[in-house]
Amino acid sequence: MKKLNVAAAALFFAICSVESAQAVVLGWASGGDGTIRNTVNSGATWAGQISATPFLNYSIDFVDANNGWAVDSHGFIGHTINGGSNWTSQPSGTGNELHHVEFVDLSNGWVVGAAGIILHSSNGGTNWSTQASPTTELLWGMDFVGATNGWAVGGNATIIHTSNGSTWSSQPNPLVGSGLNLISVSFSDASNGWTVGNFGNILHTNNGGLTWGFQGSGTTNDLNGVYFADASNGWAVGTFGTILHTSNGGAAQNSGITNNLFAVSLVNSVPEPSAFVIATLGLASLGPFAKRRK
Repeated sequence: MKKLNVAAAALFFAICSVESAQAVVLGWASGGDGTIRNTVNSGATWAGQISATPFLNYSIDFVDANNGWAVDSHGFIGHTINGGSNWTSQPSGTGNELHHVEFVDLSNGWVVGAAGIILHSSNGGTNWSTQASPTTELLWGMDFVGATNGWAVGGNATIIHTSNGSTWSSQPNPLVGSGLNLISVSFSDASNGWTVGNFGNILHTNNGGLTWGFQGSGTTNDLNGVYFADASNGWAVGTFGTILHTSNGGAAQNSGITNNLFAVSLVNSVPEPSAFVIATLGLASLGPFAKRRK
């Protein structure tokens, strides 16, 4: 992987990338002190953007090159319609930490965070409403397949699922009650999904989460992000520069850096598919991987 300098000493928590008409990778990284940085040239250079919050930006999501949302540690939801040149605040109705934002189109999005909070918007974030949550655990990560089929994961190995975008229920798994965190979740389709967390734990389902089983990771480092391009090819990133890749059951890849890694995002770009991995201390890595599903 190639190391890229994001040109900021902030602690970065999330990264999002989209395809562009110019066949370059557009990316956004968010982190400490409201930091948001943007690249329009596949990560060669990064520029700062004003996010309208001084607090930690935990998650960022773009549905295209212009429309994006970011959430922070004090209940802030930021929105941009011009690729991040300007950000405005959207009232969330909560002061809870918000840890993940996921939009499936320009209108419909969800946010999860502390105390099991789940927020939903059907009008691009102009209004947000609370959805009933089956947990009070902190929810760290979320992923949707299609318009209404989604999963969220969090503290005490919590996994929750919705099939209609509004009603959520818990899914049992071997780590429930362990006190361990599940940090990130990725589904390649409605059946196949993976979630990662503390001490290198990876859980996998092939039936939409009705049952979950362990998948060997070969590491005890915490895993903070996971992404699957299809049912076979996936990547997980974590502390101490850990990058895992699987196409046949799990093969580790050395990232070449030792910073803690928090998230991974992939795009289909020219001349080759590329990936961003976000890390501490203003570092990002770019490497050829696979198509981004969204």
